[in-house]
Amino acid sequence: MEFHITFTKVVISLTLLIYVLSRDSMIVTTLDMFTSVFAGLMMFSLLGNFYHKANKEDIGNIVRRGTPMAFVSFPDAVALFEDVPQVSDILYIRVR
Repeated sequence: MEFHITFTKVVISLTLLIYVLSRDSMIVTTLDMFTSVFAGLMMFSLLGNFYHKANKEDIGNIVRRGTPMAFVSFPDAVALFEDVPQVSDILYIRVR
Protein backbone atom coordinates (compact mmCIF):
# COMPACT_ATOMS: atom_id res chain seq x y z
CA MET A 1 0.00 0.00 0.00
CA GLU A 2 1.26 3.33 -0.96
CA PHE A 3 0.41 6.43 0.94
CA HIS A 4 0.42 9.18 -1.63
CA ILE A 5 -0.50 12.74 -0.74
CA THR A 6 -0.56 15.25 -3.49
CA PHE A 7 -0.31 18.98 -3.14
CA THR A 8 -3.85 19.35 -4.50
CA LYS A 9 -5.31 17.10 -1.80
CA VAL A 10 -3.55 19.09 0.92
CA VAL A 11 -4.78 22.41 -0.48
CA ILE A 12 -8.35 21.13 -0.79
CA SER A 13 -8.29 19.78 2.77
CA LEU A 14 -6.94 23.03 4.18
CA THR A 15 -9.45 25.07 2.19
CA LEU A 16 -12.33 23.01 3.56
CA LEU A 17 -10.94 23.29 7.09
CA ILE A 18 -10.58 27.07 6.82
CA TYR A 19 -14.12 27.34 5.42
CA VAL A 20 -15.59 25.33 8.29
CA LEU A 21 -13.62 27.25 10.91
CA SER A 22 -14.52 30.64 9.45
CA ARG A 23 -18.19 29.69 9.21
CA ASP A 24 -18.25 28.47 12.80
CA SER A 25 -16.42 31.54 14.05
CA MET A 26 -18.94 33.81 12.31
CA ILE A 27 -21.82 31.90 13.91
CA VAL A 28 -20.27 32.09 17.38
CA THR A 29 -19.42 35.79 17.16
CA THR A 30 -22.87 36.67 15.81
CA LEU A 31 -24.61 34.77 18.62
CA ASP A 32 -22.25 36.37 21.15
CA MET A 33 -23.09 39.83 19.83
CA PHE A 34 -26.84 39.25 20.05
CA THR A 35 -26.48 37.79 23.55
CA SER A 36 -24.52 40.85 24.69
CA VAL A 37 -27.06 43.25 23.19
CA PHE A 38 -29.91 41.35 24.86
CA ALA A 39 -28.10 41.35 28.23
CA GLY A 40 -27.48 45.09 27.96
CA LEU A 41 -31.10 45.79 27.11
CA MET A 42 -32.24 43.64 30.01
CA MET A 43 -29.88 45.30 32.48
CA PHE A 44 -30.76 48.86 31.53
CA SER A 45 -34.48 48.09 31.47
CA LEU A 46 -34.14 46.64 34.99
CA LEU A 47 -32.29 49.73 36.18
CA GLY A 48 -34.88 51.99 34.57
CA ASN A 49 -37.65 50.04 36.28
CA PHE A 50 -35.90 50.28 39.66
CA TYR A 51 -35.39 54.02 39.15
CA HIS A 52 -39.05 54.49 38.20
CA LYS A 53 -40.27 52.58 41.28
CA ALA A 54 -37.87 54.36 43.65
CA ASN A 55 -39.08 57.87 42.69
CA LYS A 56 -35.65 59.35 43.43
CA GLU A 57 -34.14 62.47 41.90
CA ASP A 58 -30.63 61.09 41.40
CA ILE A 59 -30.08 57.90 39.44
CA GLY A 60 -26.68 57.58 41.16
CA ASN A 61 -28.53 56.14 44.15
CA ILE A 62 -29.84 53.29 41.99
CA VAL A 63 -26.95 52.59 39.63
CA ARG A 64 -23.93 50.63 40.81
CA ARG A 65 -20.75 50.83 38.74
CA GLY A 66 -18.83 47.99 37.14
CA THR A 67 -19.41 44.28 36.82
CA PRO A 68 -21.10 43.89 40.24
CA MET A 69 -23.99 45.92 38.83
CA ALA A 70 -25.28 42.79 37.09
CA PHE A 71 -24.81 40.58 40.12
CA VAL A 72 -26.63 43.03 42.40
CA SER A 73 -29.40 44.14 40.04
CA PHE A 74 -30.27 40.67 38.79
CA PRO A 75 -31.09 39.24 42.25
CA ASP A 76 -33.20 42.34 42.91
CA ALA A 77 -35.13 41.60 39.72
CA VAL A 78 -35.41 37.93 40.65
CA ALA A 79 -36.93 38.96 43.98
CA LEU A 80 -39.78 40.60 42.05
CA PHE A 81 -40.92 37.18 40.78
CA GLU A 82 -43.73 35.97 43.02
CA ASP A 83 -45.09 32.96 41.18
CA VAL A 84 -42.08 30.76 40.52
CA PRO A 85 -39.16 31.30 42.94
CA GLN A 86 -37.46 28.03 42.00
CA VAL A 87 -37.12 29.06 38.35
CA SER A 88 -35.65 32.40 39.35
CA ASP A 89 -33.08 30.63 41.54
CA ILE A 90 -32.08 28.40 38.64
CA LEU A 91 -31.73 31.42 36.34
CA TYR A 92 -29.56 33.23 38.86
CA ILE A 93 -27.28 30.23 39.34
CA ARG A 94 -27.01 29.84 35.59
CA VAL A 95 -25.91 33.48 35.14
CA ARG A 96 -23.29 33.20 37.87
